[in-house]
Amino acid sequence: MEALESLPPGAVTGIGSLPHVARPHALDFVARAAPSVPFWPQLPRMSPEEGLVAQMLGGLEGLLEPRPDRPYGYRPASGVSLDAVVGALADGEARLAGGAAESFAAFDEAAGAGRFERARALKAQVTGPETLAMHLFPPGTRGASFARHPALLQAATDYVARMAVRQVEALRRHGVPVILFVDEPVLGLARASPARCGTGVEAVRQVVSAIRAAGAAAGIHCCGDEAPALVGAVDADVWSFDAHQGLGAFCRAEAPRRFLGGPGRVAWGLVPTSTGLNGVSVESLFTRWLQGASMMGDLAAIAQKSLVTATCGLGLLERCDASISFAYANRISDLMRFVASGEGPRAEPPSVRSRAESGWPSR
Repeated sequence: MEALESLPPGAVTGIGSLPHVARPHALDFVARAAPSVPFWPQLPRMSPEEGLVAQMLGGLEGLLEPRPDRPYGYRPASGVSLDAVVGALADGEARLAGGAAESFAAFDEAAGAGRFERARALKAQVTGPETLAMHLFPPGTRGASFARHPALLQAATDYVARMAVRQVEALRRHGVPVILFVDEPVLGLARASPARCGTGVEAVRQVVSAIRAAGAAAGIHCCGDEAPALVGAVDADVWSFDAHQGLGAFCRAEAPRRFLGGPGRVAWGLVPTSTGLNGVSVESLFTRWLQGASMMGDLAAIAQKSLVTATCGLGLLERCDASISFAYANRISDLMRFVASGEGPRAEPPSVRSRAESGWPSR
């Protein structure tokens, strides 16, 4: 896959959301903080339509209303039938909601204007079909979510796949390889129910196939204790996860080892998404990665197939925290490149906290 072969070892990218409230500032930040794999910055503080679920509902405008008893849950609006919602998911226009659409358009325009001249790949993202379906409900307050009904889950899957293809087609026009991540935070939770897990995995596999058919590499962002067992099942090109919490379980599992033994890449979410990162150093994060990755095989080969991210989106932090997070990620990236070269990491990495607080890469 061209998008992966072009990536430098330890390339830094973002999960998606940032705490900025102005799109030009967010794009400037992305260009500096993730120059090899710039990503579409979602700005939930700027618009509620850029949230994980709400961003996906542009094609369902006027058909849904929030379900008061379920956070981030939606049901057919008053007077709207379930069939109308399902029809829009299955065959209607799959488009981002207003605020999210504007942020994606700004990223697309910036890429076309050459703002990301160092980019080896452009990264986009969609909310996955299992996660979307878990937040959509039939009318009333008693029905189980769409994720529990195969036909409803399939309609949500078709919608997500069309939206993913639309993003890929837009970004590929710039002549840079594209990676599209499917954000599936609830997929690991479905492992508690084998039946649900099977249908959820199949839904994700369908979206992955659509992304590849459109000419992009497909990534999955999935956390949870059971996530390592899903690595091979969803057949993605890149696996992204919370490596701060789940590093040990991931590195000990057989499926990730097999995945890295093939063409797959891992986006290690090593930098915790927290305020200030007090008590956390680059040295401690990188040492944990070295210890874990060494259980999986040749460190240089693993570093060659690695990306670095925060554990999850940064949209609810402060801008200074986002700057520190990406400063940590870039320093870890530096060290991974040395490991990939066979030279090993530097003995005493410089302090990244002073680097971040001096203004890099904030605006």
